[in-house]
Amino acid sequence: MAIHRGLSLPVPRPLRWRIRLTRHVSPAWRFAFLALVFNALLFAPFVILDQTEGRWLPGWPDGVGPTWRWWLIARPTFDVARWHIEWAFLLALILALGGRMRRFGPGLATGLYTLLLGYQIYESVDVVLYHRQPNWYNDWPFLRDGASFLLDGLQIARWQLALAGAGVLLGLVAVYRGMAALWDAARALGRRRWLGVLLLLAVNGFYLKRSNLFLLADPQAVAQSVFAKWELNDRRAKASQSATARWDDLDPWAYYDYEAHTLAHKPDVIFLALESYGSILYRTPALRERYRELMAAFEARLQAGGWHGVTALSEAPVWGGGSWMSYTTLLFGLQVKEQPQYLKLRERFQFEPYPNLGRYFQSQGYRYLWVVPIARELGPEIAIRIERFYGADEWITFQDLNYQGPLYGWGPSPPDQYTLGFLLDQFAQEDDARPRFLFYLTQNTHYPFTPLPPRMEDWRALNDPSLPQPPKPPKKVAYQEAIHDYLDALAYNLDLLADFILNWPREDAIFILVGDHQPPAISARRHGYSTPIHIVSRDPVFLAQWEASGFARGFWLSDPTPILKHEGFYSLFVRQMVARYGQDPEQLPTYYPDGLPVPTATP
Repeated sequence: MAIHRGLSLPVPRPLRWRIRLTRHVSPAWRFAFLALVFNALLFAPFVILDQTEGRWLPGWPDGVGPTWRWWLIARPTFDVARWHIEWAFLLALILALGGRMRRFGPGLATGLYTLLLGYQIYESVDVVLYHRQPNWYNDWPFLRDGASFLLDGLQIARWQLALAGAGVLLGLVAVYRGMAALWDAARALGRRRWLGVLLLLAVNGFYLKRSNLFLLADPQAVAQSVFAKWELNDRRAKASQSATARWDDLDPWAYYDYEAHTLAHKPDVIFLALESYGSILYRTPALRERYRELMAAFEARLQAGGWHGVTALSEAPVWGGGSWMSYTTLLFGLQVKEQPQYLKLRERFQFEPYPNLGRYFQSQGYRYLWVVPIARELGPEIAIRIERFYGADEWITFQDLNYQGPLYGWGPSPPDQYTLGFLLDQFAQEDDARPRFLFYLTQNTHYPFTPLPPRMEDWRALNDPSLPQPPKPPKKVAYQEAIHDYLDALAYNLDLLADFILNWPREDAIFILVGDHQPPAISARRHGYSTPIHIVSRDPVFLAQWEASGFARGFWLSDPTPILKHEGFYSLFVRQMVARYGQDPEQLPTYYPDGLPVPTATP
């Protein structure tokens, strides 16, 4: 059937907002606006995650170096006023096409832009939250092994995951609509679009000529390239892979064969790793004075019971997360800063026991105990591997605690007050006269630091299933509020630890209190990697030895400069134990400040 030439198909009436946008905004302004919005979104993840130094627009130059470098080359803070090389090339291509490939071009551009944004999100998590450079060889196992635990710890409901998925889909639709609008604006520009092409290519040419691979990959650079980032990521990954492969040749017995260093006196040794206990407490004015007050009160309580301490700062191998790598570094005398290194070490020493600190005390007749109160159980295969790796005689787990009350925090887990009270009660009833080496990682100072459990007169009162469940922590907290939550959590734990020390059944015990890493979300790069470490004892001679090694008397540092590394603590602690309590204190083991050396590649 032929269609009459005088007829035409009806054209859908455009929406009013589309008409107004077309009438009042020129194609050039539409294109420029959308280009800037999409460019800013690529740098938004850094600003959103960095609560301490992130800002949407750049501040005024800090006076270090020429002003033009601040605006055109690099700035030490994160903001969205930056230039993305690949996005500029994609914009130039859209302009050059001038509306051609309209059917599938916006879809391809959406896919490319999603890849660019995805990498920026990935990099921002590494750089801002963990203060490390992207390295797929390290990051993939970290994500693979920790994703499920992370979701459990965040206590995200299924409906929230579904809502997040719907949000991602809506975001993709919005990106596609934006790309389509860019295509239409480029077509409407006509030949004028070539001016935009020349401008974009000229700016890219300027930065590509002036910059090098390392500057273009720097997240603080004004102009950044994802290809440069991928290249350096791949280089780091290959270097890490090569270095980790050499861990098969580790020989810890050549350095840590301490069994012959026999102890004549054997005090209990309690190793308490304090979650998120970092040097930010010294380096942030909003925290420093209250922290000084907390430590003064902590010291006064201990001194009233005859206990004293010494303090230093120690460089941790990780920042903002990865507690297991930090305390493994402390106990094994080997810097473990990447997840592949930890996995390699764990597999390497499954059936060949690593002579770690706990095993040294085993060789001296100690009971080696490890406390894990987290309610979430690991798979049986992983649990067995971890138990063989650390080598404790006894594992006190959530099931052993017989806890029925509300669970708190990241694990989740019983309140620290309950776990510590349970341990004191159990040890007071035991007939075993052997000295103890005990390891425990505190739970209630873990991010997000809230809600805190109630402080009970009797720790047993927490074991009540009728107590209300704690509210879920807010997903987003203002920086100042998070600072106060962190201090409240620290005050809560210091009060508990003072009680724990004062009520320990043996008066000759030695307590090690050490931070694992900086608290995430509230600390910045300027706060560094160091964490406080305290040695607590009633023995003045033993504490004097630590003072001679550079530790400060008491629980406060007037000069918060790190004097040791986590990987050096193991050999230093054994040396101090042998010097004070050894049968032959003249034959001291060597102190290795840098820990166990890793074999280098043979030429």
